Amino acid sequence: MNPKLPQAYVNLGNAWSTEGNYEAALLPYATAATLRPSTMALDANHLHARQCICEWSAHDKDHARFKTRLRDTIASRVYGPLNSLPFPYNLVMLATESSLAFSMVQVYSHTVIASVQGRAHSRNAALNKPQLKIGYISSDLRDHPLAHLMRGVFGHHDKETYDVHCISLTADKSAIRKEIQSAVSSFTDVEAMSDESIGDMVTTMEIDILIDLNGYTRGHRPRIFALRSSPIQALLGVGYPASSGRTGTYFVGDKVSSSPEQRSVFSEQIVQLPFCYQPNQYSNTKLISKGPVHDTLVLGMYNRSFKIDPNIFSVWMNVMKHIDSVIFEFLGTTSSAANLKQESAAAAVSPKRLRSVERAKIWRHLHRTAAADLFVDTHFYNAHTTGSDALWVGLPIITLNSMNFASRVSTSLLNAVDLTEASVASHKEYEDLVREFLIS
Repeated sequence: MNPKLPQAYVNLGNAWSTEGNYEAALLPYATAATLRPSTMALDANHLHARQCICEWSAHDKDHARFKTRLRDTIASRVYGPLNSLPFPYNLVMLATESSLAFSMVQVYSHTVIASVQGRAHSRNAALNKPQLKIGYISSDLRDHPLAHLMRGVFGHHDKETYDVHCISLTADKSAIRKEIQSAVSSFTDVEAMSDESIGDMVTTMEIDILIDLNGYTRGHRPRIFALRSSPIQALLGVGYPASSGRTGTYFVGDKVSSSPEQRSVFSEQIVQLPFCYQPNQYSNTKLISKGPVHDTLVLGMYNRSFKIDPNIFSVWMNVMKHIDSVIFEFLGTTSSAANLKQESAAAAVSPKRLRSVERAKIWRHLHRTAAADLFVDTHFYNAHTTGSDALWVGLPIITLNSMNFASRVSTSLLNAVDLTEASVASHKEYEDLVREFLIS
């Protein structure tokens, strides 16, 4: 590797991040920034890697600097190529102010659309047909949390009214893939095809409604939607919980998670489903036991570690300082666990009371979740799939909601099961409610 080639270090950092080794990604990202003026994309990737391992030594300063640069870039209207722009999902994961994130996502979307200019399809909707063709497209129709949430959806369409097709952006041979295949009219693997070829295929299939299950998440192919290969397009926020920045399309939400107050940060027309937008299906959860009664109380937090911020962690530590019998079990890596234990020691809570667990297959994860006493949710990006997991196995959740979609999903889930009192609006209410639950 050329030691003076900055893009090589960026690529190395991105490769480590893709593998989940965020600590290893830090040095190449930092090195790249010393070899050339840093791009917004590099800044976002570097900051996200630090957040994934809970490295908070300059948390507030780093986030403030990133926000200032984002605001200045938007004001300047000088953006650069697509690979210099922050990946939209990183903006969600970094808890970027909604209006700023939306402005940058619009830039990202317009840049994608410009890349297919002159090649977009044109087919008018014919919604008076006796049967509409619906296409679901995703890279996650495999052993992935999204597929576990969506597995019950595909086969439950009214087959007289809807003809359902799945288009997979990744090849896979998992059991859940086979289950989904058996529930739809066609299931097509298109991993090796170009965006243009996939767009032509969608048009040839005469798909009337194309539903994006990826949004801007790993494996996404946004050019397919920029090609307008179906007359109606929609984004279901199961994978990517924010606006796509695309116009002339729909976003599927609900009155809680995509509340009317958020209208200004969505380019799409919002379709509000009754109850909760998130589909989920769990079978045999009655077979999952709560486990033996124990002397300690387990606060469980099974969200990915990038969702933890210093403020919510401080609340958890305050609770533990006042209730000695509590231990904190969290999903973490070696690096994030070491950093959180260092933070707990600084907060006068013994690191021995923190227990890190690794990601696990769905049934092991559900059994582990059921054995906890309370799920303490993160703030700026709530439990989504993990929230459904907890409720289905009977684990109570206490959440702190905010004003953007990603921070209101747990509230939507709780609203759907008539437990709205477990969603609060301030850190103090949150801490008080957690304490009250543990001592009751």
